[in-house]
Amino acid sequence: MSAERSERIDPKTRRPLPEGIRFRKDRGKYQVRVWAIGLNGEQRERSTYVETLAEAKKLRAETLTRRFPDGDMTLAQWHSRHWSVIEGSVRASTARAYERG
Repeated sequence: MSAERSERIDPKTRRPLPEGIRFRKDRGKYQVRVWAIGLNGEQRERSTYVETLAEAKKLRAETLTRRFPDGDMTLAQWHSRHWSVIEGSVRASTARAYERG
C-alpha cells in the first residue's frame, strides 16, 4: 500500500476519509485542507490540524459554508440585497438587464 493511499484511510475505523481530510501519522492528528482565494486573487490552500474526525468534518463544512455563503441566492434576492449600493455606478443597459431578470 502506498503512502498516499494510507493517508486517505482513517486508522481508527479503516474507512476512507472524506475529500480534503487526511490523517497525519507523524502528528497523530487529522489535517483539514481547504482551497480559498487569497488576497492577491489566486487560489491558496490552507490546512488546519484537529484531534478527531468529527472535528475535521465540522471544520471542513463550516469553512466551505463561509467560502460560498450565498451559493443558493436567487437573482431577486441578490437584487434586493446589493442593488441599492451599486445602482448609481452601472450603465443603463446593465440596469435594464437586471430589471428584466
